Amino acid sequence: MQNQKAAKRYAGTFFQIALEQGQQDTVRGGLQSVAAACAGSAELREVLRSPVISSDRRQAMLRAAFSGLDKLSLELVLFLASKGRADSLAALCEEYEVLWCERAGVAKVTVTSADALSQTELATLQERLAVRLGKKVELSTAVDSSLIAGFRARAGDQVFDYSTRTQLEQLRQRLTHA
Repeated sequence: MQNQKAAKRYAGTFFQIALEQGQQDTVRGGLQSVAAACAGSAELREVLRSPVISSDRRQAMLRAAFSGLDKLSLELVLFLASKGRADSLAALCEEYEVLWCERAGVAKVTVTSADALSQTELATLQERLAVRLGKKVELSTAVDSSLIAGFRARAGDQVFDYSTRTQLEQLRQRLTHA
């Protein structure tokens, strides 16, 4: 919880700096790389949170690990490490993404379907969700065969559930309470 609060504060401040420098899109890309690296490497996560590693050594390791980052993103990573907040890095990346999406008018939508959707179906769904949400839509997909058929789309706290499983559950409830 404490890390989340710190991450939110740092992300807000850092987003403002990136905005002032016109680097918000570049930094978004950099932080997406950082988030992917954190998610994909247990070793990196250990470097970020280990109290045994000295600050200088941690900074050197992070500088080497993220040498391909843009200057501003790398400065953020190193700044967090210098403040003893390197373990907040993954949460900060998430918070930055939220701020970027708000500013850009983008809704991140996760679509879970019973079967994999075709590119045509995804494009149609993306267009319809964009109209419904009034924003550009970035889709991510998942498959859950327990839905039986149909799909469920989640955009933040909004859920659009058009799955057969949910329809059958609703029908069962109506029949048992009738």
